[in-house]
Amino acid sequence: MSTSRRGLSEEEKRLRTIEFFNESNSFFTLKDLMKWLPKTKGIVTQSVEETIKSLIDDDLIRSEKIGTTNIIWSFRSDQSNKTLKDFEKLKTEVEALRSSNLELDQLVSRLEFDRSKSDERQDNLREIKMLNREISEIELKLQQFRQSDPTLIKDKIKLCNEFKQGLQIWTDNLINLMSYCKAI
Repeated sequence: MSTSRRGLSEEEKRLRTIEFFNESNSFFTLKDLMKWLPKTKGIVTQSVEETIKSLIDDDLIRSEKIGTTNIIWSFRSDQSNKTLKDFEKLKTEVEALRSSNLELDQLVSRLEFDRSKSDERQDNLREIKMLNREISEIELKLQQFRQSDPTLIKDKIKLCNEFKQGLQIWTDNLINLMSYCKAI
């Protein structure tokens, strides 16, 4: 039984392409890369262009248009410079985050001090609790009085009168129907 070879993953293609550039230490056109990458690194010709484009987009290799030709390259020094630049950027971000963290710690300390258990604060908290209780009691009473609201009662009376008129019309219609049926 023969074992089937699986294709390279996108990440493997990218790593092999970067490895190719590091080993060759030279400039290439896309046409050259489509010729050499399949032979030296086993990358399928159809995926070379896509892999190169993704590496250029991620700034792992560089491309420059000279006349009508696109020259593609990557040197080890470019990668180490990029790594150093990324490191410096991250170091700056860490310092900014540490500074921000220190400011936030100071703010928390100041706010905790302001919220210390003073007598005035305790009195204010008790007053808030008492006022909230009063509000809930008043809302309960208001709910009870809504049942005897004059406008609500007027609306109910009006609705009852409309039903009464409708009932009278149906009663008249039934009486007329019964007298018609007796006459036949």
